[in-house]
Amino acid sequence: MSPRTLIAMVSMLLVAALSGCSSSPPPAWPGSAPASEAAPGMLVVSLRDDVTTAQRQSVEAKLRTLPGVRAIAFESRDAAYQRLRKELPDWDGRPADVHASYQVALTDGRAADSVRGEVVGMPGVDSVTARPSPSPTR
Repeated sequence: MSPRTLIAMVSMLLVAALSGCSSSPPPAWPGSAPASEAAPGMLVVSLRDDVTTAQRQSVEAKLRTLPGVRAIAFESRDAAYQRLRKELPDWDGRPADVHASYQVALTDGRAADSVRGEVVGMPGVDSVTARPSPSPTR
């Protein structure tokens, strides 16, 4: 099993587990809010290992123009690796197993499908996946 497949599977299992903690019906695709809900959401736009600076800038520029995008933040491969090690302490992945990405905060969970559709095929983009919104700290 390739590292990318393993990471995708772990991500999907995490999203599925967190989705099961809610009394709402299952979303249209993992991590997105049902159309009847306007809860904010998050997308992760993973970049290819061979992404060029121009391609990365193009993806960022596109994300900044899309309705429903509240904020974006670039996450380097090293930062993503450190985050996964913290979130999944038993994970034995390597830095080469993760990608640089844009963390995209949405104003409305209903925007997830349209934002995803706009960037999923762009040059330099490896994948676009949903991520549960971070919980507020108490």
